[in-house]
Amino acid sequence: DDIVSNVESLSTHRYGCRVVQRAIEHCVEDQKNKVLESMISCHQKLVVDQYGNYVVQQVLACGSEAHQAAVLETLTENVA
Repeated sequence: DDIVSNVESLSTHRYGCRVVQRAIEHCVEDQKNKVLESMISCHQKLVVDQYGNYVVQQVLACGSEAHQAAVLETLTENVA
């Protein structure tokens, strides 16, 4: 619950981003989905953050198709 409520600040921190990555990678499905849903609300900021981008990469590697699609949409909307 602490990770979910502080996902943006953790994701943009040098060591906190590792905590969020491990939560996405190792938590049970219910906990993982809560972290992913919380992260998706701020993923546009995380894409360009020096530490947040590692969390975004973890979503692309371990997230559901819906979470991956949300991140990919943000990444490709600025390409055109």
